[in-house]
Amino acid sequence: MSMTRDEALHRLATARKFSHMTAQEAIDAGELRGALANADYAYFQERASLPVQQVAEHCMSRSRGGCPDGGLPATDAQVVMRVPAAQKNAWVAASRAEGKKLTAWLLEKIERP
Repeated sequence: MSMTRDEALHRLATARKFSHMTAQEAIDAGELRGALANADYAYFQERASLPVQQVAEHCMSRSRGGCPDGGLPATDAQVVMRVPAAQKNAWVAASRAEGKKLTAWLLEKIERP
């Protein structure tokens, strides 16, 4: 019986066997072969020097929206704003009209001198 993606990532993130391995060592040992999708495998390859458990935890959080850009969230911060629904809807429409995500569109507007 094969493991699901979530089961494989959970095993990598929690098993004592992997506590002293880097992502590259897990790749070399064949621990990731067949267990992960190509995008997840690439995620591990890009972070080969990091501890495999850390990479597995962050990889799991990517699918839960924890790392929207696919990076490690250590440098990210969240800003929460309360605005009237009509205002947000107008911003969403404007960002879509420019083919941008709302966050990117807002950052562009905020950072413009």
